[in-house]
Amino acid sequence: MSINYLFVIPGLGMIAVALIFIIYWRRKSLSPWFFFLWGGLAWFVAIVLKAGFAIPLNRKIIGFLDHSFPSDLASPLSWIYIGLLTGVFECGITLLFAMRRSIKGAIWKNVVAFGIGFGSIEALLVGMAALVGFLAAILVPTKLPPQVLAQFQASGIGLLVIPAPIIERIAAILLHTFSCILIIYALRMRKWGWFWLSFIYKTGIDSLAACGHFSHALANLGHLWLLESVAVIFGLLGIWGIYFFSKKYYALEHPEKRIRERFAPLSLIFLVIVLTIFIVSLTCFGMARDYLSYQRIRDRYSEAIFTPEIEEYDQVIKEYQEFISKYPKSKWADNAQMHIGESYEYQNNYAQALKEYQEVISRYPNSDRLDAVKLKVEIIENNPSEILRLYSDEYRAWQGERYEEAVKKCQEIIDNYPESNLASHAQYFIASMYDRNLRKTDRAFKEYNKLIKNYPDSRWIERAKGRVEIIRSK
Repeated sequence: MSINYLFVIPGLGMIAVALIFIIYWRRKSLSPWFFFLWGGLAWFVAIVLKAGFAIPLNRKIIGFLDHSFPSDLASPLSWIYIGLLTGVFECGITLLFAMRRSIKGAIWKNVVAFGIGFGSIEALLVGMAALVGFLAAILVPTKLPPQVLAQFQASGIGLLVIPAPIIERIAAILLHTFSCILIIYALRMRKWGWFWLSFIYKTGIDSLAACGHFSHALANLGHLWLLESVAVIFGLLGIWGIYFFSKKYYALEHPEKRIRERFAPLSLIFLVIVLTIFIVSLTCFGMARDYLSYQRIRDRYSEAIFTPEIEEYDQVIKEYQEFISKYPKSKWADNAQMHIGESYEYQNNYAQALKEYQEVISRYPNSDRLDAVKLKVEIIENNPSEILRLYSDEYRAWQGERYEEAVKKCQEIIDNYPESNLASHAQYFIASMYDRNLRKTDRAFKEYNKLIKNYPDSRWIERAKGRVEIIRSK
C-alpha cells in the first residue's frame, strides 16, 4: 500500500498550532520575547531531566510494580507513576524557573506568555518529529519498521486519526498555560495549594495518557477519540482557569477597582468538568481491564515461546479459555482464540489446532487475524505431520525472535519437501525475515527473486514483486 499524503497534515498542523498561539498572544499583548523563550526553556529542561530519570529506571520500576501487585492494581499504579513523573519534573522545574524575580512578579500578560512558551515548544517539536517521520516514510520506507510505515498508509475511516494530534496539542498548550499560571500565582502569593492543584492537574492528564498507551487503547479509533475527549476536557478546564486567574491578576494590578467575581456559576462549571473527567477515567479503566487480563496470559505464552525448555501450553490454553469465557466481546478475544490454536500446534496436536483455528473463522469473521488463521488452516489441511512439525518449529522460532533459527527451519522445508505447497511459504518467510527482521536488504532481494523465479503461482508473488521494486528503487 502506498503512503497517504494526507498524513502530512498532523505534523504541519501541530507546528501551525504552536506558531499561532505564540503570534496571537505576542500581537495581542506585546509581551517581550523573553517570557516566551523562558517558558520554552523551562519545558526543555523539565523534559531532559524527566527523560534522564525515566529511560534507565522506568522499565525497572514498572516491572517491580507488575511483580509486586495483582495486575488490576499494578497497571493503575504504573499509570499514576507515569503521571507523577510529569507532576514532579514539569511542575517542579516550572517552580524553579518562576523563582526568578521577573517571572514571579510578572504582570498577567507576561505570565500567560511564559505558559504559552512552555506549551508551544512542545507542540512545535512534536509536530517537527511527526513531519520527519512522514518524510522518512516517503524517502526511505525500507528503513522503517512495518508497523511504523503502516501508520502512514491508512485510508477511509482510518483517516479520522488525522485531526487527533492537532486537537491534542491545542488542549495541551491550554493546560500547560493554566498550570504555569497556577504555579507562578502560588509562588507570588505564597498560597501553595495552587501549586499542588497544578501538580494534580498535570499528574492526572498524563496518568490517563499512560492508561491509553499501556492498554493499547490508541490502536482502536473509538478508544483513541475517547481519550482525546479527556484531553479536550482538560483543555476546557485550562480555559476556565485562565479566565478565572485573569480576574485575580486584574485585581492585583488594579487594586483601586472592585471586581465582581461569579464564583457560584464558575464553581458549578468546574464541578461538571471534574465529574466528566471522573466518568471518562472510569471508562478508560474499564476499557483496559480485559487487556490487562489478556496481557498477563500473553506474557506466560511469550515465556513459553522465548524459552523453549519451558512448556506451559496446557496452562496457557486453560487461561485463554477462561479469558474468552469472561470477556467474550473483548477486542482481544480473537487473539486469545488464535493463541489457543498455536499452543496446540506447538504441542504437535494438529487436529485440535485445526479445530481451534476454525473457531476463530466462525466466531470472529471480522478479525484482523483472519488471513493469518486461514493460512494456518490451509497449511494444516494440506501437509503431513512431519512437514508441519518443521513449520511449527520455524513459526515458534520466529515468534521468539530467533530469526536465524527460523530461516534454517524454512530452508529445511524447501530442501526436503520442494513439492510441498509449504515450500513457497517457506521461501517467502525467508525473504521477509531477511528484509524486516534481520535487516539484510541485499540478501532479502535475492530471496524474493528466488520466490518469483521458482514459485510463480505462489500467493506471495505480488508482495514479493512489490518489495523487490521498493528495494531496487533505493
